[in-house]
Amino acid sequence: VLAYYPNPDYDPDLAQERMNDPNNPYTVDQFTYIDQSDRFDTRDQRLFRTDPGLPNIIIQPNVLQPSTKYKLRLNIELTNVTGFSDIVIETAGLPPRPGRLEVTPQNASMDTPRIVSAPDWVATDLPLTYSFGYIKFVDGNPLDSAFNADPQQVSSKELSRLVLGEESNNYTLYLYVEVFTPYGAVSRAEVPVQSFQVDNATQAAIDGLDAAANSDASNLVNNLDYVLSLDPTNNDTQQQVLDLLEQNANNLPTTPSQLQSQALLYSDLVANGEESDQLLDQVERLVQTSANSGAITLDGGLAGVYFDIFGNLMPGNTPSAAAGTGASTRMSSFRKESSFNVEEKGLAGKRRSNLHFRYGATRLEQNHPQLLA
Repeated sequence: VLAYYPNPDYDPDLAQERMNDPNNPYTVDQFTYIDQSDRFDTRDQRLFRTDPGLPNIIIQPNVLQPSTKYKLRLNIELTNVTGFSDIVIETAGLPPRPGRLEVTPQNASMDTPRIVSAPDWVATDLPLTYSFGYIKFVDGNPLDSAFNADPQQVSSKELSRLVLGEESNNYTLYLYVEVFTPYGAVSRAEVPVQSFQVDNATQAAIDGLDAAANSDASNLVNNLDYVLSLDPTNNDTQQQVLDLLEQNANNLPTTPSQLQSQALLYSDLVANGEESDQLLDQVERLVQTSANSGAITLDGGLAGVYFDIFGNLMPGNTPSAAAGTGASTRMSSFRKESSFNVEEKGLAGKRRSNLHFRYGATRLEQNHPQLLA
């Protein structure tokens, strides 16, 4: 292993002296590849994974330094011939260094416009991109609900409205920003705000549904999330949310953050009594889209959200304490040692029959076996 470091034989004074001397130029490189095999021993399995019988090498995490060029040399030995081959790799820089996350105004009603901004973030690798959103606490587990389908290069975002804050915590809502380099290194900041109930929830729901109907597809889920948080148990509101999702099904973005936000919206609907075939069909399509796009992973939260939705549809359970309250602590615990623990949750209101639930669970098992593996 060779690293591209400052050349110890380079003389900056002599280089400056001969800079304009065409007859006697300074030819020593300022940087050069220096053998670092004593530091990066490829036989040390803590640093590298190798096999003498295979032409592969796996570099363990956090072995190489950031923002550095390395040359890996493969030495080949045959009976009467030796040779080598080199490959150069360059490591990305460190994650963005902490800036700030600011919200103006910080405490206001749900329908108050706000500006969220993330100033003063810096990194070696540019440009930076920003993903803003809020955190849903579900049985103590935080899950992100992003405001955008993808990170944006703009370091601020205007929010026309926010979901209702947690009533039991003085209407507190936690906003976050994740700041990315082009190579995926990420840093995060969070800030609490207060999002209070509006004076006229009925008119706010009408305005929110109108905004959702006229918004582009990437903002639809956020608008519907706001509408549902105004009165989560209202059957008419639930139906209008499902209808708008149905009408825009082919236009909704399929990025991982968008899929998770949409799944969380369905989870809220189910936790507050919605259990129609229309919802079950939409969730099944979303599961299939998530699986096809590779968004379902063992270390992510999306699979757990889907298990929670179908677990909430189980008949005969004791109603969840959070169901029907507008609270966001409704989902079961998951993400433990690469496995999912599904806690059965009850529903307020009418129940599905055992036959109906078995039909939904059977469809999940047949069409999406990767979730049950």
